[in-house]
Amino acid sequence: MIFASGSCRLLTSIETRAIGHDLLHSLKRNFIGANFLGKYHNTKQHIQFIEWLLYKKELPMDICERFFTVNNDMSRNIKDNINYLKKREIIRNKFEQCDVFIFEICSIKVYECDGYQVQHELMESEKKGSCV
Repeated sequence: MIFASGSCRLLTSIETRAIGHDLLHSLKRNFIGANFLGKYHNTKQHIQFIEWLLYKKELPMDICERFFTVNNDMSRNIKDNINYLKKREIIRNKFEQCDVFIFEICSIKVYECDGYQVQHELMESEKKGSCV
């Protein structure tokens, strides 16, 4: 089993090239697979994602809205959709079974809000609190 975390470029290429392999955290079915939560681009985002996935760190709801880049109803209104918690369980339950872990680091830019990693495309147009 292959675990992949990175940009859409990596996740799309893994999806199309890993024929015959089980994929964990992939773009299966155009960003809405049962095992996909988002695209991550720098080291800090990957670390936060894995810590959250393994229950070593919890994320406040407002940070979840700015961190998980799933391109479906969840990203539009995560408060009304608990799918990200279900997906967390699916990924977590298979994570340690993976033979290969691939992490793409394609940016050194860091976007933070109140000490948490967030995605620049999910930041509100106005900066609030300590969001940079």
